[in-house]
Amino acid sequence: MSEAGDSVTSERDARDSAKAAFTNRYIRLRDGLAEKGIGARIADDVKGTAKAAAKEAVEIAVENKGVIAATVGALVVWVLRKPLLDQAQKWAPRIPAAFRDMAGAVSDRFFGEGDDDQENNA
Repeated sequence: MSEAGDSVTSERDARDSAKAAFTNRYIRLRDGLAEKGIGARIADDVKGTAKAAAKEAVEIAVENKGVIAATVGALVVWVLRKPLLDQAQKWAPRIPAAFRDMAGAVSDRFFGEGDDDQENNA
């Protein structure tokens, strides 16, 4: 056979080999999708990722119970801030005058204008 004939034959063999490989891959993909669709595969992947994240979150929570308790407490106070502030305003007139004077003195000491502190420290 001539060189051209050998070339055509080798190219045909390469083509047939590539076609067979493609057909095999296509059949495996088609059969796999027939067993379980893309949506189900994605759902399984999402479920697996969510379970892993939840497991890790539980492990972290067990190790840091104080942080979790403080966070939950802060969230509860934040959610109930309006009723808590309303109750505080109702109770404010009942506070004894002495306690208010003491609180005022402490407030002035720590949160006052600061001019007296600068003079005392100089």
